[in-house]
Amino acid sequence: MVLGNGGCHPVSSLPLLVHFLPLLVHFLPPLMHFL
Repeated sequence: MVLGNGGCHPVSSLPLLVHFLPLLVHFLPPLMHFL
């Protein structure tokens, strides 16, 4: 994974967010059930 010049730029972190969103949606129901 290579970070561009704009490391803390919102646009560069957007694909990361889109990548982790399904993971979050996948792990949220068991977490809510556990809590």
